[in-house]
Amino acid sequence: MSLLTGNHRSAYPSVFSQSWFGVAPLWKAFWLIGVGGHVLVLAVTDLLLGLVPRSILSQSAMIWSGTEWLAYLSYAVFSSVCIWRCAHNASSPVWATLARVAVALNVSFVAFGIFLLLATGGS
Repeated sequence: MSLLTGNHRSAYPSVFSQSWFGVAPLWKAFWLIGVGGHVLVLAVTDLLLGLVPRSILSQSAMIWSGTEWLAYLSYAVFSSVCIWRCAHNASSPVWATLARVAVALNVSFVAFGIFLLLATGGS
């Protein structure tokens, strides 16, 4: 039995590594990594944005916006992979299917957002 498919949570010390390798329970991957992680990433980037002085903010808004998007996009990819890989660890096949549908919708929304960003030139 492979470490990637077996119930070997003890081989991975954190919920992040357990989720990445698909051995965490789905609820942990979905609620802690997916929902909680997205809230944390957005809160931290907004907090950092609030620390930037207003005089600099107008000059660096484009750079900051790109940095915020990159942070969000990176985390969205990470959390989507985690949830998808952990879906088979759901307590019910219904939850597994709903989690994968949520991942597919999230990927679609992010792709559409990127399309709009590129189509409008970032404005």
